[in-house]
Amino acid sequence: MLELLNIRFSYLCRTTFQNDKGQNPIILRIIFRGERRDIFTGLYCFRKNWDNHTFEVRKEEEKANTLNQNLEIIVRKANHAFDEFKFSGESFTIDELVDRIKGKEAKPTLLIAFLEEGNRKMKSRVGTEILRVTYLKYQRSLRYMKDFLQSEFKVKNFSLQKVNQVFLERYFQFLRNEKGIAHNTACKYLVCIKTVFSPAVRTGIIKPDPFYGLRLSPKPVVKNILTQEEINKIADLTLNDPDLDRKRDIFLFACYTGLAYIDLQQLNSEYFIKDTDDTWYIRKPRQKTGQ
Repeated sequence: MLELLNIRFSYLCRTTFQNDKGQNPIILRIIFRGERRDIFTGLYCFRKNWDNHTFEVRKEEEKANTLNQNLEIIVRKANHAFDEFKFSGESFTIDELVDRIKGKEAKPTLLIAFLEEGNRKMKSRVGTEILRVTYLKYQRSLRYMKDFLQSEFKVKNFSLQKVNQVFLERYFQFLRNEKGIAHNTACKYLVCIKTVFSPAVRTGIIKPDPFYGLRLSPKPVVKNILTQEEINKIADLTLNDPDLDRKRDIFLFACYTGLAYIDLQQLNSEYFIKDTDDTWYIRKPRQKTGQ
């Protein structure tokens, strides 16, 4: 019926089944690279009114013109689905072609939709695997990406398959220049994008890996420390606000124990251990490392 390169579309009237009117189903048969698949069209006719040579319903069949028009639309849709795969330059299977003809959509292949789906998965992990502050970082990264697309391309979305190394470098420079974000923080936002992209790279939705060869390493940061003299000045400072005085005590407690802010938030009596020599210790796993 219709043969293009190494694919063939044809129709057949299946005799192994009949509806309650005694009509037989019309099947679209696809033969591609030696494999065969049959798709039920949802159309029926009487077997005697089916023409095996023209692959059409004879005019003796009631509503023959309508049936033949629908068959033409179906094969045109199948041909269009094949062309989409063929001109994409990507390899595909006959089952993927069948899914496309049936209208089954794959995972979202638009950038923002994919990032939003990734963020929803991150949100489900809050409290068990990640902290809320980590999830909020992914949210900001998504918001910045939307701003980037609007600023650079004047669009609200972007094809996932078009994301490449140049695109990511431009996004990084947008964070640095337009958003005024520090180098290391901008790197962290790119790591968020990379984490969400990982499934798309593994499954081949994105080819090649846009992060491969991307060199955006964090810059070393020199962190100033408080001297003992400066800590003493903070401790001796007279404060007339009880709330501020409490905050000063918490800060000094962090200075002397080395506990991070999140660990201070979680601190309670169960982590205070008294040794045999009556010395008190804090024994608590760090939130960041679990150690």
